[in-house]
Amino acid sequence: MKQLTQLTAIAALILVGSLSEAKIVHATDLDSSSWNRFFAGQISDWVVEFRQGDEIPVTFTAEGDFFETPQVNPTPLHIKKNFWLKFDSQKGIWASLDGSNFQPLPQMASGTFTVGANSDQSSGAANGITMNLKAMQVH
Repeated sequence: MKQLTQLTAIAALILVGSLSEAKIVHATDLDSSSWNRFFAGQISDWVVEFRQGDEIPVTFTAEGDFFETPQVNPTPLHIKKNFWLKFDSQKGIWASLDGSNFQPLPQMASGTFTVGANSDQSSGAANGITMNLKAMQVH
């Protein structure tokens, strides 16, 4: 009987521990159904792991009354260093450089987002969107 009680206690601790931890998903394994489940509230908290060397296809789509992107082609996003993003339904987006110590994203990284026009290498018009995100120095 004592062994059964200990086994039940251990199982309960494992269950409570697994419920309190966010699900970890590798960024290259994400698909549209993962995001749909998250936005539908079926996944409340999760951690996305980005590994150095990963290539993640990113698409930009625009639609509306004034413009659209008739052809959507993925652009590879190259991951330069390991990092983790924690999507918490109550606290927002948190970031980590080691997968354990998470901070609110604005405390971990800062950056810029610009939209503009320039000329491409053949002197033709090229519109661009630039995003620059830098990790802050961790002391």
